[in-house]
Amino acid sequence: MGEAPENSDAVPAVALVTGAASGIGLACANRLAADGFRVVFADNDGPAAARAAQAHQSSAIHVEMDVTDEVSVSSGFQHAHRALGPVAVLV
Repeated sequence: MGEAPENSDAVPAVALVTGAASGIGLACANRLAADGFRVVFADNDGPAAARAAQAHQSSAIHVEMDVTDEVSVSSGFQHAHRALGPVAVLV
């Protein structure tokens, strides 16, 4: 995958990964974090997303998000933006 792109302030880009509490979503989120992205672990299982994000300390956060609910998605993106900055990558 390579190295995370940086924004204009030389800060690593933010990636939001849905389904990041387990399976393919977790694998993608972990890889993006390993590549230097700041990662938002988004999942409808908030506690599991929190546990997954903890492994990456300050470079990751979690949001409880139901991708079938527009309000939940909007709220999750707003939280991500406030915490880490604008989302550059969506998985």
